[in-house]
Amino acid sequence: MKRRIRFGRVALLVLVVTASCLGMKQMFAPSGAGEAEIPDVLQKAAEKNPELKTFAQEYPDKKDQDLQGIPAEYREDVVPQYLQWDERWGYTHYGDTYLGLSGCGPTVVSMAASYLLSDGTLTPNAVARFSEQNGYYVDGVGSSWSLIEEGLPQLGVRVQIGSLEEGAMAQVIERGGVILCSVGPGTFTDSGHFILLCGYAQGEGFLVHDPNSAVRSGRYYRFTDLADEIVQLWFAYR
Repeated sequence: MKRRIRFGRVALLVLVVTASCLGMKQMFAPSGAGEAEIPDVLQKAAEKNPELKTFAQEYPDKKDQDLQGIPAEYREDVVPQYLQWDERWGYTHYGDTYLGLSGCGPTVVSMAASYLLSDGTLTPNAVARFSEQNGYYVDGVGSSWSLIEEGLPQLGVRVQIGSLEEGAMAQVIERGGVILCSVGPGTFTDSGHFILLCGYAQGEGFLVHDPNSAVRSGRYYRFTDLADEIVQLWFAYR
């Protein structure tokens, strides 16, 4: 099954995924909020996504965490399954919000680059800083597609716009690559989001790592279920 992908760029190349990756804009707490308080944006995010409950509750004690170095679970020969709201980096500022709320782009790039480059230091917070420094985050909007199309090659990963065809996608995985996807409303988001495809099994479909959900990650999704939600996809290789 072949399908034409929409990959025309808008003015100034600002094709983006909604900043929150949760379907609503999440800005920083008002400056008057006490340091020990849980920001309203985190509380609202946890109400919308129950998986964020602990992340929001532990903000007062862990808000200064910013992992430097290699995560303990990292393995060179395995695509890491990172979550943007991991307490080790989720409270990091990203643009005008938090990485835990808007970090689907950096987290997907982190998973892809860490694996393809065998570099465990490319954590979501490290990639978020890289994204900001290179102008790939658009304030008030989110991560630009340029983070993938330009940023990944800067890091040393080969990237090409992919075709939405099961056979071609399966070949990428079988040859050791991964597939980064921008998806629209449906299974993974009610607005816009990035996910990573990093495995394939005949009859089961593609293994998905969703940076915003442990529940939806580590599962296989049939091509027919993914096809209608994928807005754009990129094949990435060593």
